[in-house]
Amino acid sequence: MAVRLARITSVGHKIQVVRALRHRNFRWLWLNTAASSAGLGMQFLILGWLALNITASSTQLGLVIFLYGIPNLCFVMFGGIIADRVDRRRLLINTQAAVTTLIFIIATLTIVDLVEVWHLYITAFILGVLQAMNMPARMAIVSDIVDREDIMNAV
Repeated sequence: MAVRLARITSVGHKIQVVRALRHRNFRWLWLNTAASSAGLGMQFLILGWLALNITASSTQLGLVIFLYGIPNLCFVMFGGIIADRVDRRRLLINTQAAVTTLIFIIATLTIVDLVEVWHLYITAFILGVLQAMNMPARMAIVSDIVDREDIMNAV
């Protein structure tokens, strides 16, 4: 009897975990977050690879990573304030569009063999700022698109 009760609780718990996915807008946000996270990992890898390829210097690689990370630390609180005061959906769309534009510019410069390390410095810093604006908005928008009783499942 105890085993059967545990299974029911376990199954009930599994249903609760995916409960937030019943909201169409949350499913879109979840898929976008997964794609964005994959893209973030790739852009971080590519920026580092380009820095090493252009300069052959681990110091320059470290500087590119530092210039990406420091805005995340410094501006994330401001990103939270902005996310609380503007349309979060519009903020997410605009930051993602800006990231796409920057990556397209770096890709174009790389293809035509004009990319220089200072391009990577500027790109890394701006990407860090955009990430600091994007993440608080991404977290805060959950309460806008998910019912109150499903928020714990969505976070």
